[in-house]
Amino acid sequence: MDEMVVDGALNFRSVAAYPASGGRVKARTIYRGGAFEGLGEAGAEAMRRLKVRTAFDLRSEAEKARSPSPLLSIADFMVVSEPHMIRHGDLYAVLANPGSSAQACADVMKSIYATLPADFAAIYRRYFRTLAETETPVVVHCAAGKDRTGVVVAMLLDLLGVNRDDIMEDYLKTNAARDALYRRLIMHSHGVDYGAVADHLIEPMITANAAYLDAMFATVSRDFGDMATYAERALQLSRGDIETLGSRFIE
Repeated sequence: MDEMVVDGALNFRSVAAYPASGGRVKARTIYRGGAFEGLGEAGAEAMRRLKVRTAFDLRSEAEKARSPSPLLSIADFMVVSEPHMIRHGDLYAVLANPGSSAQACADVMKSIYATLPADFAAIYRRYFRTLAETETPVVVHCAAGKDRTGVVVAMLLDLLGVNRDDIMEDYLKTNAARDALYRRLIMHSHGVDYGAVADHLIEPMITANAAYLDAMFATVSRDFGDMATYAERALQLSRGDIETLGSRFIE
């Protein structure tokens, strides 16, 4: 894994230089991760050395209110964020039921991924337009660096012409951070006593499962045919916008 050592950053890494349309993804232009809650001066200095100037913070307003981004304290650093809410109701119902199965939890996770292309279209529109206008490198992050981040990075890589196997490889690298994700889940329960939730239900939540990302791609394929058409119709990106993304992130 192309890991970066950034003290206080969760599940942080660079997206690899995968083959893409007309070349390869530029090395160390796309970073991804989870929360930066523990970022201190050493971590901030590491971010400066990486020359990252823009972060796409995919966390909800409630998450940001509880844990304001320390990246905002880095001089000349821009944090791009949009208000949103993920529909977690079915997931919380499964977790509250002692008789729930791991498969039931995994099925809810798949359904969440399947709804993101439609539910987050307006948000993705701004993110991708800003990506096309922003100098690299950039960092995309949410709370865990798995679901919301995983989908945005997968969409970007697809638009860059990266093949599905490599996109999935990048997504599944998150599983190396499962222990850290579990610790964060317990520490930041926010109204859910995850310590009382059975381990077999926690596992599907903290695991990057290929079936989850496949559910997102299946929705895009069913409703639009491919990611480029989704970007044009749902995100209102022009062919020029998509070409600009290529010029930013492909060499």
